[in-house]
Amino acid sequence: MDDATKIEFLEASIEVFAKSEYTDTEAVKRILIVLSEVPVYFPVEIDFESLVGNINPMELKAGDTLQPQSAVKMKFCTLVSDDKGEVISMFTSKSRTNNPEGISIVRYYPQDYLSMLIQMDKHVIINPFSEYRFLLTKELMREVLWPFVQRNTEKFI
Repeated sequence: MDDATKIEFLEASIEVFAKSEYTDTEAVKRILIVLSEVPVYFPVEIDFESLVGNINPMELKAGDTLQPQSAVKMKFCTLVSDDKGEVISMFTSKSRTNNPEGISIVRYYPQDYLSMLIQMDKHVIINPFSEYRFLLTKELMREVLWPFVQRNTEKFI
């Protein structure tokens, strides 16, 4: 199955879970299995000052190159939830982000983003602006999804 088909399956499983009033454990299993394999999108903020320093971009000429002034930092954008506090937003597609101008979107595979999310110790909401969303708790990430991703990654090494 290709990534696009897996994303459709993920979104359908989230919809089934939501329509079951968040009780369908088989849907949760399907969601976690697919999440362990597919890339998703995160809105991020990039520290442009560390990238360009005091350089005025209007003074750059064709062919000029930039060297980062220091390590360029990127952080996941967050939302504030009434009952969960600050949460990370994750999206199954670019179109689901309802991306306002100026927000950068980065696509990550689970083996790349999960360790960062676990260190941040925050819950994640998948497709928070959709009628059907999924709360990926930090416990689910740490105890179920991360070990599963690590086992799948080891198979390919």
